[in-house]
Amino acid sequence: MEHTVDRLLVIGGGRIVADGPVGSLLGASGTAVRSVDPRGLADALRAREFHVERQDDGVLVVTGAEPATIGAIAAEAGVALIDLHPVQRGLEDLFFQLTDDSGAAPTPAER
Repeated sequence: MEHTVDRLLVIGGGRIVADGPVGSLLGASGTAVRSVDPRGLADALRAREFHVERQDDGVLVVTGAEPATIGAIAAEAGVALIDLHPVQRGLEDLFFQLTDDSGAAPTPAER
């Protein structure tokens, strides 16, 4: 659907929770990174005030950070990276994030 519409309006709990162009609402949700020292990398990123979520598989998802920035912070912290790539969320992820009271998107099993 994101390829057929220009603007989104999302309603949650009887109120408008998002309204704007598709590109700006979806945006890049962040960067996924796997390292040999996830705790050390997470600490270094949080020290720079980035929001870091650790997934069950050990991948860190860093909101609002470009891969190059994460790479530079990892290098400064002396943490070797195994994988590093931008993450783009879809409309479904955006919808659940905006309308879920806890602020976290449900897993596929919870949907």
